[in-house]
Amino acid sequence: IKEDIVRIITQWLADEGFGATRQALLEEANLKVREHDDEIDERHKLRMFLLEGNWAEVEKMSTKPFLQSHKAFLYAIFRQQFLEFIENREFQKAFTFLIKRLKPLEHYQPHAAEFGDLCYLLSAKSVTDAPSFRMWEGIQPGREALV
Repeated sequence: IKEDIVRIITQWLADEGFGATRQALLEEANLKVREHDDEIDERHKLRMFLLEGNWAEVEKMSTKPFLQSHKAFLYAIFRQQFLEFIENREFQKAFTFLIKRLKPLEHYQPHAAEFGDLCYLLSAKSVTDAPSFRMWEGIQPGREALV
């Protein structure tokens, strides 16, 4: 419907002799369409990287504006990566990641005890040992739940 409105306005501007204004509107509207298309492409790439577990690329994308404005989702992404470190028994990486990435987003946790349970996992034998993650089904189902 937005395109229809822009088309109607540009037609009126042309009929009334406002050629420069019409051109400016067309250029600006086209720019916004391109920006929207770029954001859709970025979201598609993010989805693919998440499903593949390509955390280096996810890390790069975490600085993009479309993701920075969704802190709760960013927390969920980082939580998944942390859980994968725990599952793979990479406790030192998990600890560093917890402090660097998850702690600043702690207030976006879905329930009050979750961050404490993440800390507990640094000394647990399995991800499912923590009450918040008893129902965790594993790495791939966790990735799929994000997208």
